[in-house]
Parts: sequence; C-alpha cells; structure tokens
Amino acid sequence: MPAIRAGGPLDAPALTLSHLADPTVGVDQLREELAEFAASYHAWYVGQRSVEVPDWGREAAERILARIREALTRIEAGVRTLCDPDRPELLAAFRIAQRAMLLQMRHSAPDQAGRRRHRSESVAVDPPVDAQATWRPFQLAFFLLALDGVAEPGHRDRETTDLIWFPTGGGKTEAYLLLAAFTIALRRIRGEGDGTTVLSRYTLTALGRSTSRAEVGGNHRNTREIAALAERFRTGGTRPEPPFRSGPLPIVRHYTSDKDLADSIATMATEQPRHRIGVIVNSLRTASDLMRRLERVGLAHDPQLYSSAASSGRYRDLDLIRPGVVVVHRASAKGLDFDTVVVADAESDAATDPTAATLRMAYYVMITRARERLVLGWRGSRVPRHLEELRGCVTMR
Repeated sequence: MPAIRAGGPLDAPALTLSHLADPTVGVDQLREELAEFAASYHAWYVGQRSVEVPDWGREAAERILARIREALTRIEAGVRTLCDPDRPELLAAFRIAQRAMLLQMRHSAPDQAGRRRHRSESVAVDPPVDAQATWRPFQLAFFLLALDGVAEPGHRDRETTDLIWFPTGGGKTEAYLLLAAFTIALRRIRGEGDGTTVLSRYTLTALGRSTSRAEVGGNHRNTREIAALAERFRTGGTRPEPPFRSGPLPIVRHYTSDKDLADSIATMATEQPRHRIGVIVNSLRTASDLMRRLERVGLAHDPQLYSSAASSGRYRDLDLIRPGVVVVHRASAKGLDFDTVVVADAESDAATDPTAATLRMAYYVMITRARERLVLGWRGSRVPRHLEELRGCVTMR
C-alpha cells in the first residue's frame, strides 16, 4: 500500500482553526473561502473523469465517480447551509466548535495532558492556543458533507451513515469530534433540551495529540498480563505504556475434543453472565460446530456468529452491547473487544514458523481483543510451538 499524503489547498485560510473561530470574519468572506475550498475538490473530480480507464474497470470507475460526485454535492450544500443568513445559529455553533477543538489540541499537548506527570507538578491553567493549527482537508470536508443531516432533522441525509475509512493516525477522531462539538453547541443554542447528544464508543485508541499526529496514549483495553503477552507477538511500531490494570495470567489450555471446548465456553458464560465472551476461530468448521453445540446448551443469551465478510443478515448484525458468546473468525476480529477471549483452535497454526510476521500479527490482534481474561486453546497431542514458547508468562493447563 503506497503512502498517502494530504492533498488539496493545504494553505487555504479555510483550514486554519483560529480563522474559522474568529467572529470578526464576515459571513460573506467565509462563504467565499469555503466555496473555494470545495472548488478545488470539484476540479480534482473533473480531472478524474477525463482519465482513461480500460474496459474491464469502467463499471467500477463510474461507481466510484458517482460516489465522489455525491460527496461533492453534499460538501457544496454544506457550505451554503453553514453561511445561510437566515440560520445564524449554525455559524455560531461552528465557531464554538472550532474554539473547542483549538483548546482540545492545546490541552492534549505534551506540556499539558499529553503525558503523565506527578500531581504536584504545575501546569499552565489557561495556555495560549496554537494560532497556526490547521485541519487536514478531509476533516473539514467531512464536516461540511455531514452538516445538513445534523442541522436539519428531516433531511434525507439522516438515512445515511457516514464513515471515515482511514488508517490509524490519520485524524479520524478529530473529524468526528468537530462534528460532535458542533452538534452539542447547536442543541444548546436552539434550546433543544437536555439528554444524550452524541454516542461514542472507543476501544483501544485514545484521543490524538493534534491533527498533525494522532497517537495512542497508552493501552486502555487490556490488563498488564494480557498486554505483556501481546508484546511477545509485536512485529513493530512504538510500544505503548503498560496498562494500569492487573488481572489473571493468560491461560494456554488443551481441549480434548470439540465437546470439551464447547462445554468450557458454556461454563464461562454461565459463571460470568454479564460478560461478553469472544471465541476467535481460524476454521469455519470449528465455528459452525461450536454454534451448533452452544445453541443446544440453552445459554441465558443466544450465541452470536459474526463475519465482517457478510453483507447483511444474522452473521453481520452483531449486538455489541448484549452479554454472551460471540463466535468470530480471526479475519473479522480486528476492532472488536470482549471481557474474555478464547482463541479456540491454535493448533491450526502448528505448522507455521513461530517467527513468521503473519502469525505474529494475527496473534497480536487476537490477544489484544481481551479486556480481562484470555485463553489460548489447542487440540491434538502436542503443544504448538508458538504456544510452547510462552511458558513463564501464561498458565499451562
């Protein structure tokens, strides 16, 4: 995958937070600047339409270009809505949100809340904000694209879920936070009452330190014991600070049969009725056999089978709140988390070189899905090599 860099009008005044937050900037000036910002995306879109595409790729190209055109239309509509003189509350909420994000960026800097420090160490109470802080183009574009659906309860965009699909560290969190801050301010200005405005669910990722570099400020999901085991499989990257929570040692467990595996999971579910238990498998046969056995047991909560490859229906609609057992293929495990994780069929990796990067990355992801307890299970007559090497940091059963 080639490196991706921000493109577009990177020096445009419309990307500077302090400029967008400034109440002395007139609405006509702001409308012109935002329209110019959107025009640069329009020009890029027109250029893409003139690119020669071979016959075999034209259908896909037209589908993608249609989505780009739709996004462009929504961005341009967002500019008009934001600068509508008949709805001044929108621009007021926008400027409040920009100011809030400026403060957030400053407060999460290393000399503020961006690093751990002793409680006796003093910090500036009201530090000056960075007047040069800027948005990445996609962040502002996302806000403008989503604006109409947020500002108008009856708008057709309310039927659309907008998702930023971007690598970790790209700035998704700040883009979502800007929209959230705007929504909170707008409801307050309109006097729409109390209650929940935004639902946000974070797992491992903490707030980034700035829009130019979003970083994970430590491990907030796992226990120290689980995190230590995961480090045995890390293939690169910066090692996060160890978690503050402790828990039981992870377990490497031998299952004598499919029935033994299912019975063990059913016992966990019975003993911890409020916990979410993720059973991660590498074999679809194991997944279907487990589901069949668990459904016969009559657990308090029906087991779920999840696959990110499914387009819809039972195997795609995962209830992330309900306790109970979730059986998931390891290819679909990233992004999920559970109170307890059982890696059910580690013997499927017995023939793989324990130092192979693909194996190490797979186990790093699976292990770090666990919040409290972790079981690495295997079947057969001999402990797989990659589990045998874990003696000392796990309990062998």
